[in-house]
Amino acid sequence: MKYTITVDNRPDCCEVGAFGLHFAYGKAETDSDRAAAWFRGHEGYTVRENAPEKGKKRD
Repeated sequence: MKYTITVDNRPDCCEVGAFGLHFAYGKAETDSDRAAAWFRGHEGYTVRENAPEKGKKRD
């Protein structure tokens, strides 16, 4: 599963965050369930699950 993490109230955020995620213009992507759970548990972030890509096998 791929996740998009958004920094709430900082659409211009460009930095390296927890788990080494690179935020560009307030967004970062990861396929780490652990990282997604961490950001969900902290205020100021929104985590969205992305639909699997067509043709890709899901585990």
